Amino acid sequence: MRYFILLAAISACALGASDYYGGFLNLLAPVNGLSQGSFELQVNHRFFGEAFKNDPLENFFGLDNGANVGFEARYFATGDLYFSYGHTRLLHGNRFSAGWVEPELGPVSLEVRAGYEAVKPSSQEDWDGGLTAEAGVSAMLLQDRLRPVVNFAYDGYLEEGGPGFGLEFYLMENMSLMGEYFPAAAEGAIEDCFSMGARYSTWGHQFIVALTNSHGIGPRGQLAGAADADLSMAFTIRRVL
Repeated sequence: MRYFILLAAISACALGASDYYGGFLNLLAPVNGLSQGSFELQVNHRFFGEAFKNDPLENFFGLDNGANVGFEARYFATGDLYFSYGHTRLLHGNRFSAGWVEPELGPVSLEVRAGYEAVKPSSQEDWDGGLTAEAGVSAMLLQDRLRPVVNFAYDGYLEEGGPGFGLEFYLMENMSLMGEYFPAAAEGAIEDCFSMGARYSTWGHQFIVALTNSHGIGPRGQLAGAADADLSMAFTIRRVL
């Protein structure tokens, strides 16, 4: 709840931002409407409860059973270069990274970022971590109606790397449908990770609501795979200042 209060307060007093759209639930892809001096906040929830198990109203489509929560803030030092900090509830992850965006690299857009994440799997274990790297390529097709996205992510703590794939269909500039698929990279993974959802953008916000079988956040959060194929609710809120 504190994240919602923070975003509400920022939204009430912040000005600026237009043409702000293009975010995915997990995939790394360039976002329109960010420039030098932009400061972006992102809040993620991946609920643990199954959305359609038995009587979904008993646990309100799984929303009453807790969630993996993530928060990220990034600042664009130039129009292309940004620095970010993020925290994820699972593993108590804290990550620092730097990224580079090329929005018009010929017919495609490119975003890369690298950094370090410190994790503490439990209160009985010491802090651990590793280097991280992610890259995303996307393109606009069919008169800017269709956007395929391809990612590759590496997690130094898991010592695993793997791809991710997505497709976004624009109903209009500020509204789209999307799907994501991540082949599980970790040895012994049970299920691949996938999601399907919709995004709605305003002049300074992006709201993404989806169904997913993964509790992980971001492309690296999908490398370990999912426990099963059961769907849970997920959402992402982005705010640019």
